[in-house]
Amino acid sequence: MTIRLDHVTQFVRDRDATAKAYSALGFNATPGGYHKGFGSANNLCYFDLFYIEMLSIHDRDEALNGGSAVCRAAIDFIERGNGLGGVAVEADDLDEAINSLQSLGAEIGDIVDMQRVQDDGFISRSRIIYPTLPESPMPLPIVIERNVGPADRRNLLSERKVIASHPAGAFTIDSVALVTTDAAAAERIFVEGYGFVVKDRYSDEALGGGCVRLAANQGDLVLCQPAGDGHAMTRLAGRGPGLFAVTFRCSETVQPLPVDDKGFLPLAATDGALIRLIQG
Repeated sequence: MTIRLDHVTQFVRDRDATAKAYSALGFNATPGGYHKGFGSANNLCYFDLFYIEMLSIHDRDEALNGGSAVCRAAIDFIERGNGLGGVAVEADDLDEAINSLQSLGAEIGDIVDMQRVQDDGFISRSRIIYPTLPESPMPLPIVIERNVGPADRRNLLSERKVIASHPAGAFTIDSVALVTTDAAAAERIFVEGYGFVVKDRYSDEALGGGCVRLAANQGDLVLCQPAGDGHAMTRLAGRGPGLFAVTFRCSETVQPLPVDDKGFLPLAATDGALIRLIQG
């Protein structure tokens, strides 16, 4: 079984406004579509097959009563402002992923069949689980199995200009960072439950804590335990454990971007997402 980092979800009040913010920075943000029966809709910003999903709720009742735990979580999250909400990984064998997570004691619930219908009628389908683990020191990533494999999906999305060059330059996903109160416990879940491999352990001053870096087959996952004030502690204090930062590598920059001395874009420019750019 292969599980790879798939995307992060940014919960926002107005997905079109957020997409315009990314476009203003020089990123290729595109329309997504409506999630039939779940009360949500999205716009997308792809970096090869990894993407930022800008998700809004257009029907609160439908979201509350639908099968998506992410859409239900988005309702409360957005009431306190826009920001990075969660992580999704893709599995080539969802049943095997379920068995692996259940071996740790995770509760899986029902498998959700979701389809996204775009304005031009294109439909994408997936099977999704929303695992939970009572003693987990952070929310668990959702797991997706798609009806189209990575190579075919890349070709399809490229044909539709969803995967395309960014006017600001060339960017690839480096990592996504999750803040946790117990990095050792979180590491066990990600290694034994999801099958990721530890690459490094280090201190990251820019993120604000001690980190465990896991190879996630498309960029890395970073588990960060706060060490004093910083971005990790800010997320932990304000929202609790979970996703708080995304780092991209820039191999080429066509236009200057308004990063601070640690490489972070202003939250106002990204509509609430903490994004760091590094060279390489």
